[in-house]
Amino acid sequence: MGSRKYSRPVYNCIRGVLYILYRLFFDFKCFGSERVPTELDSRGVILAPNHASFLDPPISALSIKRHVTYLAKEYLF
Repeated sequence: MGSRKYSRPVYNCIRGVLYILYRLFFDFKCFGSERVPTELDSRGVILAPNHASFLDPPISALSIKRHVTYLAKEYLF
């Protein structure tokens, strides 16, 4: 749990850079993200995107305003 204190700024920095790149190169737009509870809300959220490419996992994180933790099958790593 202690390492998360340091990983949050790194996560936010990478997220900011990816947001700029996706907006420049892919014309990224998000609709409906206001329906997802913020981190201040105690409810958890499961995002289940159907992936069309390897660019989709970062897009799912950029689409909402909360920290995203990924879960994937072992063979993907």
